[in-house]
Amino acid sequence: LHGMAEGAGAFLTSASLVGAMLGKLTLGMLGDRLGPRAPLFLSQGCVILGVSLMLGAPHSLPALLGGSLIFGYGACTTALLPAILTQAAFGERDYDKLLSYITMSGNLLGGFGNSIYGALYDLSHAYTLPMLLCIGLSLLVLVCGQLALRSRPGACTGAPA
Repeated sequence: LHGMAEGAGAFLTSASLVGAMLGKLTLGMLGDRLGPRAPLFLSQGCVILGVSLMLGAPHSLPALLGGSLIFGYGACTTALLPAILTQAAFGERDYDKLLSYITMSGNLLGGFGNSIYGALYDLSHAYTLPMLLCIGLSLLVLVCGQLALRSRPGACTGAPA
């Protein structure tokens, strides 16, 4: 990724945004039909797969485009997954209040994310460390999401609360 032309980098951003649009259109419906575990695993699996493709072939434009598209599909869940998991783990009681706290906390912490990714790039002069952090954070989301879903009977199957 280092030394890539600006146009190619912009094209990767566009591919990621197309993936995010497709994810927003489908992951919510998938959660409605199959329960919250499906979008949790699919989204984070796509983030991990997409980043892994980009790390594995940093000079292959097709791999970078495919990885960026797949990453975008999964990464869109920063807007969707908190609502899906909050409702599944806590039900309707105080849902609006809990979701606002979770969203506010996520936005506050997310504000530091770009600075952390930038500092890791500056430290290493490569995107490897920030991308590995992204994979690690996706694994953490999987673990925390599973713990949240297990805290409430019926949450993993999509059964009514």
